[in-house]
Amino acid sequence: MKKQGMHNLFQLINALTTNKELNNWGDFFNDDGVALAIVDRIIDTFVCYQR
Repeated sequence: MKKQGMHNLFQLINALTTNKELNNWGDFFNDDGVALAIVDRIIDTFVCYQR
């Protein structure tokens, strides 16, 4: 895994285990668009498994 990929994975794990609200996840990724896409994928996956 490239250095940037490792950093992004660490930031994702950090975001998942923090008490920050979802609308503040852009702080972890320095990009609100990336944070929004990640949250969207997580919620979509959760909804699929809940059915």
